[in-house]
Amino acid sequence: MITMIADIEPQLEKLRSTSPIVQRVAIAELRESCDPQAVEPLANIIRTTGSKGVAVEAARVLAKIGEPSVSSLIFIFTEDNRDTWAIASAALLMIGDKAVPGLME
Repeated sequence: MITMIADIEPQLEKLRSTSPIVQRVAIAELRESCDPQAVEPLANIIRTTGSKGVAVEAARVLAKIGEPSVSSLIFIFTEDNRDTWAIASAALLMIGDKAVPGLME
């Protein structure tokens, strides 16, 4: 079986944009790859973006990536921002049972 590793650097560069539109394009592209390399940059979007819609889309991709996202989503609870807590909680719920071991630590 051949595994292809996608080059997601162009999408990560778009995530660093200050434009919510450009960030949404990057998130949509990352949704297709589900590359675990995108976990930290997407979690950072949840913590730092000024757009709740962009944060929610990033959380959906993290939920789709699944278990590799759990620790980064849990780390969001160290932030003093209830909006980001709600978004991280929703992503963890979407991940489901695979998130439980990380929550128990």
